[in-house]
Amino acid sequence: MNVTQATRLVAEREIRVKLRDRTFLFGTLFFLLIAAAGTILPPLLSGGPDSVAVTQGAADPLRAAGLDVRVVPDDRAAEQAVRDGDTDAAVVAGRRCSPWTRHPTTSYAH
Repeated sequence: MNVTQATRLVAEREIRVKLRDRTFLFGTLFFLLIAAAGTILPPLLSGGPDSVAVTQGAADPLRAAGLDVRVVPDDRAAEQAVRDGDTDAAVVAGRRCSPWTRHPTTSYAH
């Protein structure tokens, strides 16, 4: 008997012993159920798509993502819709900058 055959024989015996152990089987089954519940339940309990306030220009990609989109005239109206509780979130235009440009009020340590 060579090393590979001996290793296989020991591994087969260990697997057979573990499969006969009820504690191991119940523990494994319990953790598999917990993992499945942690994966399946959150989407089921989330309550549907979130509502988002956005200007017309950005509405189509958000609709395609399955969100409930409320089109508003401008960013200020989108922010106000969130404050009023009409929507869960707002997509607003931010300052466009590259990592290579400095903001006038930002100091960088060299």
